[in-house]
Amino acid sequence: MNAEPMSPLSLPIVPPMDRNAAMPGIDKISPIPLELRTRQGVGLFGTRRGADNGLIRMHEGVDLLAPIGTPVFAAAGGSVVGGSNSSILILHDHGFQYLTFYQHLQNKAVQNGDAVAAGQKVAEVGNFPNSEEDHLHFEIRYPFSSASITYANSLPIDPTMVLFNWEEKSYQNDEEVRKGHVFDEVLITHLEVVRRSRLLRFLLVNMDGHSRDLFIPLDEPSPFTREIADCVKEAFFSKYKVRIVWRDSLFFKGIQSSHPLMSIVAEVKVYKP
Repeated sequence: MNAEPMSPLSLPIVPPMDRNAAMPGIDKISPIPLELRTRQGVGLFGTRRGADNGLIRMHEGVDLLAPIGTPVFAAAGGSVVGGSNSSILILHDHGFQYLTFYQHLQNKAVQNGDAVAAGQKVAEVGNFPNSEEDHLHFEIRYPFSSASITYANSLPIDPTMVLFNWEEKSYQNDEEVRKGHVFDEVLITHLEVVRRSRLLRFLLVNMDGHSRDLFIPLDEPSPFTREIADCVKEAFFSKYKVRIVWRDSLFFKGIQSSHPLMSIVAEVKVYKP
């Protein structure tokens, strides 16, 4: 019998792609800059309306933008248990079982029954004729029963925040990056819960004297992000001045319309009297 399903944030997975593989050193935003497909919300996890017939249907994973030929990696160690010419289904067992599913592939390097290691190349991003943007479709799923582990006999869960957390964890906060990305001794003048691309919730933060909107993810936040949100709320309601270090997110690029990159709060200091 399966153990109690865990939060996606607790799953031992690595990103299924590395868009910075050829970059020397460490990129100052993320060495693994996954980019969520956000145009009209079609690449997000959850229900969406089909463009061809208008019917509501479930999008059971997320789309990650990448050029055709980008290497695709196994997100965790396991064994290949299904797929097609353009997809792979991998079973992972860490005392509990879960599946990862990869679609819109070419040049598959594994077949059913193969054992794979976390980070092992399993295929490349392929062409998807009906899409205007090349991408990898990625899913995390929980099987209903260990006696019959198939794609159809499993439940999709939202992988959005576990993938974003790789960007959050690997952010390098040096002085070069801080230039122009610090608001110091300012009052927070406005807080508002907003939705972007229909399905993602953020805490919008506005500072006195600054026009740039800052955002804190609210859907399944990591402990770090939850503490950031708590500090911001305390400062706003108590009218304390703050120091806020923020950065642009490549993963959530395109979520907001006023700026090409979405700004996310990375550090908060509350000046209490």
